[in-house]
Amino acid sequence: PRVIDFGISRALDGTALTGMTGTGMLVGTPAFMSPEQASGAPVGPASDVFSFGGVLTFAATGNGPFGDGNLVAMIYRVVHGEADLLPGYFVDVYGAVASVQHLAEWAEARREELAALVSEVAGVSSVVARDDGSARDFEGLPRRKGALLGSAPAEIRYREGEIELSVDLLADHKTGGYLDQRENHLLAGALARGNALDAFCYHGGFALQLARKASHVLAIDQDATAVARTRENARLNGLGNVEVRAANAIEQLRALDKEGRRFDVVVLDPPAFAKRRDGLEAALRVYKEINYRGARLLAPGGLFVTCSCSGKVTHELFGEVVTFAAQEAKRPLQLLERRGASRDHPTLVGVPETEYLKAWFLRAP
Repeated sequence: PRVIDFGISRALDGTALTGMTGTGMLVGTPAFMSPEQASGAPVGPASDVFSFGGVLTFAATGNGPFGDGNLVAMIYRVVHGEADLLPGYFVDVYGAVASVQHLAEWAEARREELAALVSEVAGVSSVVARDDGSARDFEGLPRRKGALLGSAPAEIRYREGEIELSVDLLADHKTGGYLDQRENHLLAGALARGNALDAFCYHGGFALQLARKASHVLAIDQDATAVARTRENARLNGLGNVEVRAANAIEQLRALDKEGRRFDVVVLDPPAFAKRRDGLEAALRVYKEINYRGARLLAPGGLFVTCSCSGKVTHELFGEVVTFAAQEAKRPLQLLERRGASRDHPTLVGVPETEYLKAWFLRAP
């Protein structure tokens, strides 16, 4: 295990440290720590105090809240792991509650201290840990979840533009929602029309935005809990034009193609098919098929929003997937915009893994 100490401005006990310039730029030099340091054992005066207060403050100030009146004011990612110089540590804020993940041993050893800092920096009253994902297996850390500070609310409601969404921070995926797609949800909704398809819909982030302008939206996900949440979110927003199916999205894409269905908007936002390098080739085959099907399902002039959150699938490989789909489907596709994660999920230059999300907006002439 290794931890990066970036030389920050304030220790856990309030001791002033040097490490940030007057403009807030980090000037600390990364240094690798031993397993003893990572686990919190005392190893000498230089590491007696282990503090991330300055880095957390820097990340919170840089990542949010932001917006133009349509974006959520107080729903944002505070800490984005390596990109915010805190490898393996992630913090999402949902109003008065922060949902955190500790995916590295250094963060696991300091769960309570970090929770207190998050409460102070982000101004939240509760901090819940979502440490039940498979990523912890690679670090040999046990899976668990629960409140670290304050109470753990059963459900949180938040807004993306005009749409209100509900999420269970302790039961739903990751930290509860997929805030990295928030800005892409809004753009897709602004461009929507006619009949729309949202495959791998999860809680309906794309589907409900599309429904504000589309005449009909078909949303598909094989997760029964996610489907129930999408239906509830549609009801919550008074959207009666959303049809939600609990089914395998890949099989549904094949069936819709066989039926000859056509859609004015097609959105593909699948889970990470390639979490490890040894699964990349198989993942690329699936990406190629679903994008091929998606391209075939497009009506003339249709909008195609296709995404990949697999870090192992580079931008170049994703481009090859989309090119294959267009050629095999014999559907020319115009690239309107290559997009990524929302602005509160920054990319660290030189660390390509932090630029994991690809969201391409295309049009079929």
